[in-house]
Amino acid sequence: MGLPFQVRFRPIKFVILDTNTFLSIGLALITNFGNLVHVPPELVPRATSDLQHCVVGGPRSPFDLHVVHQRGTLFWIEDGAVIGYRGPGSFFAAQDIDHLNQYRGRARLSTNEVVELAEKTVRALLKAGDTITNSRPQIQLGGQFRDGENVPFYRVNWPGKGMFGYVAQIEVDARNGTIPALWIGGDQFRDPAYAAEISNRVWHAEPAVPVQRSFPQPLPEALPWTTNQVVRALANRGRVLAAFNVPLEPTEGLPGVAWEASYSLPGAEYRLAERFCFLQFTNGAQLTCSASLVFGYASADFWHADLPSNDPVNKQYYTSVAYDWEKLALDFEQLLCRRFGFVPRDFADMARVTEVPPGRVGETGLSYAGVLWVLKHPPETMFPGNPPSVWLFVSFDLRTGLIKSFHFRRKEWRERFMKAQEKL
Repeated sequence: MGLPFQVRFRPIKFVILDTNTFLSIGLALITNFGNLVHVPPELVPRATSDLQHCVVGGPRSPFDLHVVHQRGTLFWIEDGAVIGYRGPGSFFAAQDIDHLNQYRGRARLSTNEVVELAEKTVRALLKAGDTITNSRPQIQLGGQFRDGENVPFYRVNWPGKGMFGYVAQIEVDARNGTIPALWIGGDQFRDPAYAAEISNRVWHAEPAVPVQRSFPQPLPEALPWTTNQVVRALANRGRVLAAFNVPLEPTEGLPGVAWEASYSLPGAEYRLAERFCFLQFTNGAQLTCSASLVFGYASADFWHADLPSNDPVNKQYYTSVAYDWEKLALDFEQLLCRRFGFVPRDFADMARVTEVPPGRVGETGLSYAGVLWVLKHPPETMFPGNPPSVWLFVSFDLRTGLIKSFHFRRKEWRERFMKAQEKL
C-alpha cells in the first residue's frame, strides 16, 4: 500500500533506505519529544496518515527527516533526535498580519517564570552535559500591538557553541505556559549513538560496484581546458597546498587529469570575472578555478556528507580523534591572515559551524570536520527554513590535522584569496 502523502527525497547518492521503518522511528522520536515539551496531542503525528508532507534526507545527511503535520506543525530530526519544532501557534513565525489578534491575551507567566519554563524544557532535552550552566539566557519580547497592548509571547535564547552562536532557542506563550516553537542546535541535544543505530536499521547496501564520483556532465556551453591552462592551474594549486601544508598526491599531476570530465564555463553565472574552470582527476580529486587561479580543492579521500558512514571512503574516518576542529579552524584563519591578505576583523561577524557533529578529542568517533563560516544571524532567522549565508567551507582530517578540501564561496573572500596567489 502506498503512503497517504508525498515523500520527497533529496538527491542522495548510493543510499537505499527502508522508508517505512525510518518514518516509524521518526514518529516515535516525535511522540517522545511531544511528551517532554508538552506539545498538544492533536499537533503530534502518530501515523503516516497524520502527515501532510515529508522530506527524507538532506545535504548534511541522508538520515535527516523533516515532517509536516496535517495541522501545520513542523518537526526536524537530525542525528537521532528532534532538534526543531514549530507549531501553528508560534507568534514569531506568524506570516499573516490579518490574524494577529489570535495572539492577544493576558500574560499569566512573569518573565522569571517564562525563563524557568524554558530552562526546564531545555534540560529535559539534553542528551549529554549541561550547555546552559554557565550561559545567561537572553530574553526577546514579542513587542506591542498597535494599540499599545503587550504581546504575551517571549523567546529565550542561550548563547554558546551551536548553530549561529546559540545552543537553544525556546518560544513561550505566556498566556498558558505552552511552547509553540523551539530550536536546539548544540551537540549536547543530539544522539550520535542512536543515529548510528538508525542508520544500521534503515540503510541497505547496494550491490558492490565501483564508486564513481565524477562531476555532472558538462553543460552545452562548456569548453575543454587547454594543456597550458591546466599547467598554470596546477602550479597555483601546488603553491596554495604548500602554504596550507597539504602534501600533493603524485597521481594529481598532469598525467592524472580526467580530461573528459574537466571543463570551463562562462564566469558570469558564478560571479567570476574570468571563466569558471573545473578540473577532475582520475583518482577522484577536484579543483575549481577562475581562469587558472584556485578557489576550491577536494582531495581524493575527503569525507562525503551525502554518502553513508559505511561507504568505503567515509568508513576510514570513524576512528580515534586526535585534533580539535575548532583549533584547526582558528589556525586556518590565522594562516589566511599571514599568507593571503585577510585580517582578523574579517572573521569577527562569523560563526563556525560543522555540517556534521565530529567526534571529541581522545574518543572514537567521526574524525572529520566540515567547517562552514557563516554570518551570525539574529535570533529570528534561527529556524532551519532560513539557511545561513556560507562564506567559506573547509574540511579537516581530525586524525592528522590536514586540510582535505576547501571552497571560497563568498565573492569578496574568493577574489582576495585568488589575488594573493600571485604573490606566493
